[in-house]
Amino acid sequence: MGKRYKKKKVALCEKGESVEIKKPEPKPKPEGYVFGRPTLYRPEFCEMLIEHCREGGSIEAFAGTIMVSIDALYDWFDKHEDFRHAKKIGYSLSLAWWENMGRQNIMNIQTTSGYGSYKETTSKSINSSIWIYTVKCRFRKQYTEVQKIKQIVDETSKQTQTIKIAYVPKSKRLKNNE
Repeated sequence: MGKRYKKKKVALCEKGESVEIKKPEPKPKPEGYVFGRPTLYRPEFCEMLIEHCREGGSIEAFAGTIMVSIDALYDWFDKHEDFRHAKKIGYSLSLAWWENMGRQNIMNIQTTSGYGSYKETTSKSINSSIWIYTVKCRFRKQYTEVQKIKQIVDETSKQTQTIKIAYVPKSKRLKNNE
């Protein structure tokens, strides 16, 4: 599709000349008027996000809590400095919650309580595979392992090439295959 060009509206005068018809000036908008749909963002979302993450929730799951899309949430991070700061705090709190969960449940602890013939046993443990998978996926920067494999490219010069397997953040990637 090409660009659309607005045609100037012209009218013919009595003498056969064409004259451009001018539109009246648009009405001035009230002060503070913004085009488009009003934002759903509220400043109290900062504290709500921090509380959500304090319980181990993810940043993205917070979007579902306040019933907005994840894209809207990330737009707000770009537009609102206080919300971006709350995201950083929330990320740290969520990481701390998951690490505490792992630390508290690292061993299978069984406690028995009761008296006489009535005994009640409770077991506190964590599924380590699920815990490891969760923290590796949610906190890649802190928990992803990078495995390096050296491959000989040229036998005569013993030139090697390093292949990195796993996610490496763009900021941490090396330009030379080191």
